[in-house]
Amino acid sequence: MARTQADLIVNTNTYVTLEDADAYVESNFLSQSPEYKAWFDETRPESDKVVALLSSAKALNNLRYKGRKLVRGQSLAFPRSFNTFAGVIYTPYVSQFTDNSLIEGVGGSNGLESAKEAQVVNAVYHLSLNPALAQEVSDRAISGILGRRAGSVSENYASTNERGDNMLRGIYNQDRVYYILNAWLTDSVFSL
Repeated sequence: MARTQADLIVNTNTYVTLEDADAYVESNFLSQSPEYKAWFDETRPESDKVVALLSSAKALNNLRYKGRKLVRGQSLAFPRSFNTFAGVIYTPYVSQFTDNSLIEGVGGSNGLESAKEAQVVNAVYHLSLNPALAQEVSDRAISGILGRRAGSVSENYASTNERGDNMLRGIYNQDRVYYILNAWLTDSVFSL
């Protein structure tokens, strides 16, 4: 069964519609970039975009975030609210190089705009990823290969293990996705 746009249910299994994702890509990626070309590839069925958006939302929901879901029982991780635990207030960290007005998590907001952006960016990179490269990185991560040596030439993969692990989890551009969600991500075991 082919997926259709009807499979995208905002606030249930996705943060954005397909039209929202298309508009974001058009206004945030150069028309000649591989990401733009992959997203708007006319030979690719529209259902691939839907699948990429759905898997991206799932992957984002599996990350650890500060605070808690805004509404008990909501299916997606965002919107969120910050709470206190043992007298400590969890507030988002915003880099001094970032304009606070651009971060949805600042000023009492709920991070939903950051989640929308991260979902689209992750889906775009999912579709633009070279399948052979993705398979090679995944194979190394699964088998635990940390390096290769051929005579006096060697290659070290230790730094790519985290990227490989993230690719297996569905995060295809770790740097961009984590930058977008920086204000909300945590390693704390107390996040809900």
